[in-house]
Amino acid sequence: MKEKTKNKKIFWSIMLVVIVLATGALFIFMFKNINKQKNTVPVSYVVPNVPYFGVFNHVGTEAGGSGYIGGDFCASMLSVLEYWNPGKNDFGSTCSTLNKNISGHLGFKAINSIGLAGDLSDMGFNAQKIKLPVSDLKKYINSETKTPLVLLLPISSDQPDSIVFYPAATLIGINEKDQKLTMHNFWLGNNYEISFDEFNKLESKLPQDSQNTYIVIQPKNLEEKLKEISMRKIAAYPERTSIMQQGGQMFKDYTIGSAGAYAAGLWPQALEYISKVENSPNFNEFFPPYYKTMLYYQKANMLFLKNDLDGALVYANKAVAEDHDLDKPFKDWIGFEIAYVRPDQKGTAPEPYIVLGDILDKKGDLSGALQAYKKASSLLINSDKVDASIRNVELEMAKKGITE
Repeated sequence: MKEKTKNKKIFWSIMLVVIVLATGALFIFMFKNINKQKNTVPVSYVVPNVPYFGVFNHVGTEAGGSGYIGGDFCASMLSVLEYWNPGKNDFGSTCSTLNKNISGHLGFKAINSIGLAGDLSDMGFNAQKIKLPVSDLKKYINSETKTPLVLLLPISSDQPDSIVFYPAATLIGINEKDQKLTMHNFWLGNNYEISFDEFNKLESKLPQDSQNTYIVIQPKNLEEKLKEISMRKIAAYPERTSIMQQGGQMFKDYTIGSAGAYAAGLWPQALEYISKVENSPNFNEFFPPYYKTMLYYQKANMLFLKNDLDGALVYANKAVAEDHDLDKPFKDWIGFEIAYVRPDQKGTAPEPYIVLGDILDKKGDLSGALQAYKKASSLLINSDKVDASIRNVELEMAKKGITE
């Protein structure tokens, strides 16, 4: 009898173990299956309330404080920092701090990750550079983690390899069903959508060690901050403007030609891409006055450097004619405040008058050159270089007995 009872106990003990193991195995199976299903469900999510900084809202105190003129890298970083801590960032000093960690647009290799992480740590953030395939972007771009990402990306898949220019952007959304990404792009506007295919083409143009690489910035008190964010009122993103939509290709070509080639002294490529913008059927109607002025100025300067003085003078005069009220709205473009001119001359840029002075000086029109230089000097806060040109022209006029 005792033996029978003992056997029963052993039997039920074994059965209990079997049941526990079976239940555990079932639980693990179900858990994996749920996770598998969760991972296979297409994600469609845009992180809300991420502010845009770029050429399309270069106005207000932020523009004067270098929030927008700090460049695309600073603008993208500010988008993330302002998202986490709205209204608590000094744009000017933040840009100054962050920009010292990047040199040019040679890819993430140019970013001093140690310095960047240290500076952001001092601001209360954890930051790291990570590599992520498109399929893994949803690890951050989702309704729980809500973390926008900073990346460097060529502006267009048509960008020549000889033009090494990879502006920063802020990734805010992913739509796996439609195979699209959404980002704030300094040059192309807020909520700019791009297909996975186009994105991969752009990524392939980056240096190998910079492809699929992102800066992840999260507050050290992430859980607490995410709870706070969940309580914020969600504001709808502004609609993309007609200038963004109709001027998109022009901004791509202008960015390649001006911010890329012109800045690097690659004059033939700069002329090629700037001329594409000028010849666009949308140029007069949808390219904003500030960028028309800069385009004419840059073309005048390049023709001047080629010693085509007549052609340069044509474009210098075009630049001067366009150079007024640049801070005023144009269609749904809200204006572009010129932060480095004197407060009483806002809306006029000095560059057209500088190149006009250079051209007239070389053509022998000293009186005309003097007037152009004086106008440029009146616009600049720091006019030492232009004032030196004024003195040289005045000296030459004195030698020749020419009066103003």
